[in-house]
Order: sequence, then C-alpha cells, then structure tokens
Amino acid sequence: MRQPTHADPTTPEELFEEEIAELERPMLHSFLPWVASLGVLILVSGLLAFFFILAPRRGAPRETATSGGVSALTLAEPNGHLKGAPALFRWEPVAGASSYVVTVTEGGDSSKVILLRLLDGTKLSLADTEATFFKPGLYSWTVEARGSDGASLARGEAAFVLSGT
Repeated sequence: MRQPTHADPTTPEELFEEEIAELERPMLHSFLPWVASLGVLILVSGLLAFFFILAPRRGAPRETATSGGVSALTLAEPNGHLKGAPALFRWEPVAGASSYVVTVTEGGDSSKVILLRLLDGTKLSLADTEATFFKPGLYSWTVEARGSDGASLARGEAAFVLSGT
C-alpha cells in the first residue's frame, strides 16, 4: 500500500480536484497520434488514387493468351475506368484476318450480350443510339479475328468499368 506524502491528496475531494486538474492540463504528447494518423491517411489515399485512377490510364493494352492454337489479339481501347459510354473500340490488326467479330457483354457475364458486330476493320465507332445501351457497371469485350474461310485466327479480351455519366 502507498504511503501518503505531503503532496498526495488525503481526502477524496482533493483527489478528485487533482484528477480534474490533470485532465484539464494540455497534453503535449497527444498531437503525436493525430499526426501519425494523418500521415497514414495520406499514404492510404495516395495508394488508392494510384491504383484506381492513375494505374488504369497508363496500363498497356491487354492481351489474352488463348488455347487451341489461336493466337492472342491485342485490344487497345476501351479499358480501365470510363466516365461515359465508350465511343470507340479499337484493336491491333491480325495478319491474314478478313473480318473481326466484336462482342460486348455486361457485368463480366458472357450471357448478357450488349453488342455483337461483324467488321472488316480494326475499329468500331458506336452510334449515339448504341451508347444508350451502356449503364454504369462492369463490361467485358472480346474480338475474334477470322480468316477468309471463317476460321478463327486470334482472340483478345479486355474489360472496362463505366461510372455514372
């Protein structure tokens, strides 16, 4: 048990007054947790901004390796995060291809086809009416290059996320 000294309060009232005085004193060390928390918040915000805003814009076009002897086709745009409906789909040409089949699906699920088009070039520009098919969410798109005999030469797949316009 502690022996009271002349500085120690002896009555409950004195003890209570001393506790109140201690609580009212500015705490010099209390700023350190706030500064550390602010530093962690800035670091986490920077990392999130990098991964969700900066990284998709500087990413290289996606390629998909396919099985069955079909080579990969490089899809250039769109990919990453978009603020509005894509106006243009673009991919790299494949030697010997006479046509390309473009399929756009909603939600990453290949069962809900939004757009299906057979083209002879490496670009698909959407009409204004087609742009209305796109609502905020996840979309995937594939391009299959076909030879003059209809055989598949190459295939590529990419995805993009459409945020509210």
